[in-house]
Amino acid sequence: MAPTREIMGTVTPAGPMYQAGTLSGNPLTMTAGLITLTRASSTLSRRQRRVSRSARRACVRPLLPERRFQGRRRRAMKEA
Repeated sequence: MAPTREIMGTVTPAGPMYQAGTLSGNPLTMTAGLITLTRASSTLSRRQRRVSRSARRACVRPLLPERRFQGRRRRAMKEA
């Protein structure tokens, strides 16, 4: 805003007319802000789900590979 001193005198805190801060509820900027937040929210949700899936898989995956071998007992049982 760059109005005259007279007009500025009508705006708060000096005058009776309230004039809020950033973007002042401008419908165009409010719509742009809402769309931005909606898109950011869905993007963050997708990323969070992907990280959660990866973390779950990592928790289920063993730290060491499983090694199986046929021991004496098992062989003896097969022969019997």
